[in-house]
Amino acid sequence: MMKADLFSKAQEQRPKPLAAEIRPETLDELIGQQHILGPNGPLRRRVRAGRLGTVILFGPPGVGKTTIARAIGEEMKKEFRSLHPASSNVADIKAVAQEAQAKDILVFIDEIHRFSSAQQDYLLDLTETGTFDLIAATTGNPYHVLTPALVSRASIFQLEPHSLEDLQQVVDRAVAFLASHKDLHVHLDGDAIKHKQDPE
Repeated sequence: MMKADLFSKAQEQRPKPLAAEIRPETLDELIGQQHILGPNGPLRRRVRAGRLGTVILFGPPGVGKTTIARAIGEEMKKEFRSLHPASSNVADIKAVAQEAQAKDILVFIDEIHRFSSAQQDYLLDLTETGTFDLIAATTGNPYHVLTPALVSRASIFQLEPHSLEDLQQVVDRAVAFLASHKDLHVHLDGDAIKHKQDPE
């Protein structure tokens, strides 16, 4: 027990990357994706109504799929559980389903296209019976990389790359965090955020 306590304490004290420090925790804090998460966005309305079901988010890497899922879990007051095909199998899905008998759980699965057809069908059965809500993420077009049964029963939302204005807000948030929490004062030239290095 002592070792576990010391390990947990060390984990808490370990410095976090800046991206983790400023990660949005609520939908109102999210930057970008207003076409689905704005006040009248379709995904925001589903969250507000408390009826999520199965949601598939697809788009390029780095657009906030995991952050969105966590924020939705926070908004809906659900326990958040994350699975990944690289390290999770049917036994892990069953364990979460068992836990969901006693708790209101939101399951997030990144790169769901890497699950087999049988695993996707098993997930579908659990979501259709209301065992837990599911948010799945993929960088591929769901109509091409997922099973037709899962696609036909899911609400699919396409995420867009962040605009220059979105990135400016992210940088502003990071600079403000460094000043207020780390006593570091960063100055950026006006054109710094717009600079894009040409590939070699």
